[in-house]
Amino acid sequence: MAIPDLIADLAALKAPDRKLDVSIALATGYRRKVDESSGERKVTWYHETDQKTVVPKIPKFTQFIGAAYDLMNMACPGRDGGVVWTSEGGKATLDGAGTCVGANPAIALCIAVLTIIDRKG
Repeated sequence: MAIPDLIADLAALKAPDRKLDVSIALATGYRRKVDESSGERKVTWYHETDQKTVVPKIPKFTQFIGAAYDLMNMACPGRDGGVVWTSEGGKATLDGAGTCVGANPAIALCIAVLTIIDRKG
């Protein structure tokens, strides 16, 4: 999925979405590893910047602010920013991304991260 399309899908979300979590992961450098050496199919995920740390499932980026924050630190480290929540959802900003709005603060931060990546080209 192209990053601008992913940003649009996230902006339209009303609640967290696991399918979009996977799309976010792939767009930000997560890779899937399949191991069938034991006779069973075992799928794990790792980030291309840290291939030693594997996880059995993609983090819930669109649900938990901690997961979105960890994503931000991996995908665009060293950025200044902030996140707020309101009765209408969440807002996030990272230097260079402007203010991004989502259904919750985690989604807003994911949008900000993807905006930075998209602008980097």
